[in-house]
Amino acid sequence: MSQWKKPDRAPDHEQFEEGPPPDAVRQVESDARHHYELFVDMGDPEHAPRGWWMLRRWDRRPDDV
Repeated sequence: MSQWKKPDRAPDHEQFEEGPPPDAVRQVESDARHHYELFVDMGDPEHAPRGWWMLRRWDRRPDDV
């Protein structure tokens, strides 16, 4: 599996949802075509009791290293 550095640009896709991330999101891995970042926040008892998650994806472009 060939990996590459995260590009210095905005992600091509972002997904943000409340609650824990689904299994499909937790199992995603960067590869030769995409770079992923997953952020998980366990929440705050008062303001976000279920927590939240955000997945960012960068699609590889010809000028990416």
